[in-house]
Amino acid sequence: APTQQLAAQRQLHDALSPRALGTYANYVSDGRFAVAYGANLERLRALKEKYDPSHRFGAALGRSSE
Repeated sequence: APTQQLAAQRQLHDALSPRALGTYANYVSDGRFAVAYGANLERLRALKEKYDPSHRFGAALGRSSE
């Protein structure tokens, strides 16, 4: 029954949530880039600056286009 499936999904979510790492990076828009990318964030920003100096990809990695 759908009610049992929903209860099982919630139970699984509750069990796994404390062990979850980071966040899903494609939907980060509230300044949580450090959570999504961790220790790699500054390295990724440097690579983005090197390969996208004109900021065609805009807000990627928390930097808006100019």
